[in-house]
Amino acid sequence: MGDKISQDEKDKIKAAINDLREKIKKEDVEGIKAATETLMKASHKMAEELTKTHKRRGLQGRTSRTRSGTTRRTRSGPAARRNIR
Repeated sequence: MGDKISQDEKDKIKAAINDLREKIKKEDVEGIKAATETLMKASHKMAEELTKTHKRRGLQGRTSRTRSGTTRRTRSGPAARRNIR
């Protein structure tokens, strides 16, 4: 995961974690709320970047219908070929 997000994003997340830890130590309730919000925003950005990376690489998988009409995920690409016996 470390090579899939920018150093800037990593630094933002680390700073948000450290800030939250400090607020917790001080028992600053309003500070904890604000720091938690900042951390959530930073982690959402990271999740978006990881999702984009997976989509570009085709690792999201596809869905197919079963006989009962339910949807199931199927894998494609190199990961799926390795599981064939």
